[in-house]
Amino acid sequence: MVQTGMRVRGCWVVFQAVVACSLILELVQAQGPSLQPSVVQSAKMHNISIVGDSFMIDGQPLHILSGSLHYFRVPAVYWKDRLHKLKAAGLNSVATYVEWSFHETEERQYSFEGDRDLAAFVRLAAEEGLHVLLRPGPYICAERDLVNIPEVVRVNKGH
Repeated sequence: MVQTGMRVRGCWVVFQAVVACSLILELVQAQGPSLQPSVVQSAKMHNISIVGDSFMIDGQPLHILSGSLHYFRVPAVYWKDRLHKLKAAGLNSVATYVEWSFHETEERQYSFEGDRDLAAFVRLAAEEGLHVLLRPGPYICAERDLVNIPEVVRVNKGH
């Protein structure tokens, strides 16, 4: 029974990762050529799988040791320092939510620059040798008002 539960949780994590990657690719394409080159050129494709109860990356087992760092709570100038400290603490991964309301402050107007530059955060983590466990919403459990749904969506939808 425990193995089944672990497999289900493991599959859910992989599913979340696939969804997150799809969302990021959509974002990159929507932002146009100004964002694409830096993200796409630095991307390296990996074979991610689950064998038994283990995650595998390119055929090698991966034991995830992760800490959380919510990029939207930390000014971008401190990201490199905080990621370095996670790595120095012996972690090999960093988990972060993607906060919808942080990026869509006006209806259908998205910002991914400065402190909102999610791609830069992911690149810095990779440079530090950390895997990124990207946790897209819309719901996030991060003590945010109305669980991260932007106000413009709530107002327009009558919630």
